[in-house]
Amino acid sequence: MNFFLKLSTFIWLLTGFIQTIYDKNFLNFLVRSPRAISDTRGVTSLAPEPTFYGIILLFLILFFLQTNYRNKNYFICGCVIGIIFFAKSSMIFVFLCIMIFFYLLTHLNIRSILTAIAFFVIVPFVILEYMNETRLSFLIHEVLTQPNSIYMDLSIVDRLIHIFLSLKGFLDNNMLPNGFLNWEYYKSTQIPDLIRDGILYPEYETNDARARGGRIMSGFGAAFFELGFIAVLIPITLLRVYYLLYKKNLKKFFFFSLFVNLIMFSAIPIGFSIFAFYIGFLLYLIWKNSRDRRSYI
Repeated sequence: MNFFLKLSTFIWLLTGFIQTIYDKNFLNFLVRSPRAISDTRGVTSLAPEPTFYGIILLFLILFFLQTNYRNKNYFICGCVIGIIFFAKSSMIFVFLCIMIFFYLLTHLNIRSILTAIAFFVIVPFVILEYMNETRLSFLIHEVLTQPNSIYMDLSIVDRLIHIFLSLKGFLDNNMLPNGFLNWEYYKSTQIPDLIRDGILYPEYETNDARARGGRIMSGFGAAFFELGFIAVLIPITLLRVYYLLYKKNLKKFFFFSLFVNLIMFSAIPIGFSIFAFYIGFLLYLIWKNSRDRRSYI
């Protein structure tokens, strides 16, 4: 597992590095349907689009954080660099900020405070100074200068609306399953009310860039909307797994529980293969710890 994880990380980072400095189309023939990349976004490595690449690197960080592998910090730093400078994904950059915030919240000490200060000061400065043509730089500039304007960004509004309406649909249907084919209809009935109440701006309804179709851009949101109360088993199972793994280290329990459950409300689908592999990895760690304890006894 050690060799496989490090080799996979190296391949994802090396491909992204070559695409960044040499050719954005490098190895794209290996991807089934790569999306066209604009100059304001990052590269894809072996993923269909930059945010997907960022998600892969984020989960690789989670894998490394839960191991005792030698030199793992170098690989974690490499993944952080890949998210910021290769994928250039604003969504995954926000996840990194949330991860550091939760780490600071659960591991409050001088080291975590200095790490957080360094990240939140140095990284935005570097992005604004040397990546000013990217969407990530634009969003950081907007947050720092005109925070209210961020609510007019279609991509951000779209993702938040999907989370809000999927949970609202779950409650509106008395926590019963809505099924897999009712999302677009439900959403279309709710948008006029949100516009009337001033929550959404009028142009949202007719904007060609707005996400349409049956896909809900929220992992847990989609599960609750489509499966109803049955979906509660997913976060409960995740909490149970973390408890079995970290019941003697509550700092880690709260850190991983808060962070992973939160990001799964974003546009990471429940059926995402690496999420399932990650759950399997956690179960393997529980089994390994149990075996090691029996061997010690």
